[in-house]
Order: sequence, then C-alpha cells, then structure tokens
Amino acid sequence: MKYFRLVWKNVFRKKTRAFLTMGSIILVMVLIVVLVSLLDALAGEAALGTLGASRVVVQHATGLANFLPLGYRQKIEQIPGVLAVAPEIWFGGTYIDQRPEHFFGQLSTDPEVWPIINGDVKIDPQQLKTWQSERDS
Repeated sequence: MKYFRLVWKNVFRKKTRAFLTMGSIILVMVLIVVLVSLLDALAGEAALGTLGASRVVVQHATGLANFLPLGYRQKIEQIPGVLAVAPEIWFGGTYIDQRPEHFFGQLSTDPEVWPIINGDVKIDPQQLKTWQSERDS
C-alpha cells in the first residue's frame, strides 16, 4: 500500500497507453467468455445429437398472423422424405380479462399428426387421448 500513490500516478502518466492496455485486457476477457460459451454450446448440441434436425418449419413470409394456403400442405406432403405435415395456426388468447398482461399466444394444430412430428415430447398417453378426442382441449 505504501507504493499505491506512486503506481497510480504512473499508470495515468500516459493516458493513451493506459487506455489501450485496459482496452486490450477487456477485449481478451470478452473473447475468452465468448469462446468458452461457444464451446459449451457446441458441446451441448453434440450431446443432443440430431434432436429436431429432421424438422422443417415453413411459414408465410409476413409472419405467424398470415396463413399458408391449404394447398401447400399437399405439395409439402409430396416432397420425398417428408413423413408428416401438421399446420400450426397462431391466434391470440386471453384469460381473466382483456388486459395486456393476461394475453398469451396459442397455436392450434392437427392433434393426430402432431405427436408423429414431435415424438421427442413426452406426453401422458391419457392426456394425448383426451386432446385428440375433445375438440376444445
């Protein structure tokens, strides 16, 4: 501690050198964090294997609110290698009342085809049967 004042004065004697040194140290730390995060993400992808790699999502160019024509379903089903096609139609939903904090998005889909496409999702067989048999579930 007795040399702190001397060190402090000399660190900022040449401000350009001090800021370049601090900048390079910060840059090195940021690069280390980014690269370690990238390696963790790649390791996580390898652990998941090909989960979801065979799914392709096709949507209207302007977003979820506009639907693809129904004729596209037959065209997509005819593509070699396609196992199943399930349309998912987005619509807004609210609960309790119409306040914005009670809004949540919902997707309607074909309950017979959805389990084929999303086979990795674990659903209780009884709940799946109820969903497939009741229109409003």
